[in-house]
Amino acid sequence: MKRTRIKEMADYISKYDSVTVEQLAKHFNVSVYTVRRDINELAERKLIIKNYGGVSINYQGNALIEIKDRNTVNLSQKKHISKIAASLIRENDVVFIDGGTTTLYIPEYLEDINITVITNNVLILPKLIAKAKIKVIVIGGDFDRRTYSITGINAINFISNLNISKSFISCTGITKDFALTNFTAVDAELKKICIQNSNESYILADGSKFEESSLFSYASVSQLTGVITDKIPKENIIDYCTSHDVKLYYN
Repeated sequence: MKRTRIKEMADYISKYDSVTVEQLAKHFNVSVYTVRRDINELAERKLIIKNYGGVSINYQGNALIEIKDRNTVNLSQKKHISKIAASLIRENDVVFIDGGTTTLYIPEYLEDINITVITNNVLILPKLIAKAKIKVIVIGGDFDRRTYSITGINAINFISNLNISKSFISCTGITKDFALTNFTAVDAELKKICIQNSNESYILADGSKFEESSLFSYASVSQLTGVITDKIPKENIIDYCTSHDVKLYYN
């Protein structure tokens, strides 16, 4: 019960950026004392910042950073990863391309072939539309200005009914125990369902994402078809992927 409440509390704070202790107590129907105890735990994990009378999201910690800032980080690595991902797409595939900056450059390397691309990533739409043979399906839902992606319960319901050939998923971090993590609960749920509904699923993660953790886990690396990264991973990562029949792509 406590773990669930803390996760929901973090997601609530993320949604509103800054909230008071009283707001949290009222929303979660708990005492102010309980709220203070919960936010102390979130603060220790550097997910929030405590301030006078309330809390706010810690954008300098392990929290969600706006896409305009993330887009310039590890740019060459992200393009390298996107190129590998595009090379795995074949004629007549039904492909899901996730939101985020690591998936952003996949359309640049896609051939103009008969495929269907489903996406919640608003930034890739102009590049996809420019390729006449590619059918584009945009998920409906709530627009998140921080990530320029479509999210929310409507997006989750939509993706739940789809049969996908290959999904290309982003993450905030991959833990030491090989869990895929994300900062918000709703995005984590969407990614989870995409993996479940895909014949093949690939995580796109540059080297900085390994042994990093965010708030919500949505799948294990062992559930994937492959991991696409920018360089040879550490030996323990190679061993884990080999033992779980997960392919590694890095060149």
